[in-house]
Amino acid sequence: MKVHFHKDGKEGSLVYDEPNQEVLVAHPDDDVRRTVHRYLTNERMFTTNVGRHKDVVGDRIPMYATPIENKHFMEMALTEMRGYTGVTVNWAHPGNRKTGTDDSNAQADKPITKSLDDYDIIN
Repeated sequence: MKVHFHKDGKEGSLVYDEPNQEVLVAHPDDDVRRTVHRYLTNERMFTTNVGRHKDVVGDRIPMYATPIENKHFMEMALTEMRGYTGVTVNWAHPGNRKTGTDDSNAQADKPITKSLDDYDIIN
């Protein structure tokens, strides 16, 4: 997973290697590089829903994890990174967009190939 970010008008990027639980951070400012690396490699608190559908607001419990432990925690940490570090993830950067079969919406840009005549409709 590669993510682009910026701080004080300077662009940077990070590469997350999930199998090895490593993150490589590139940015022209050493302080920003260290801040992002420390934020993603130190344990922090996340909250999660318990016993309910993930999209339903309900009972939330705290859990402690290091963002590099898995992709789920990494993505959660990246969405909150600006509030904790002042570093903004550039979600609109083309390198941050999912493409191909990994994207659940990959079919959205493909033309519709079926018509109503292809279905047996019972009135």
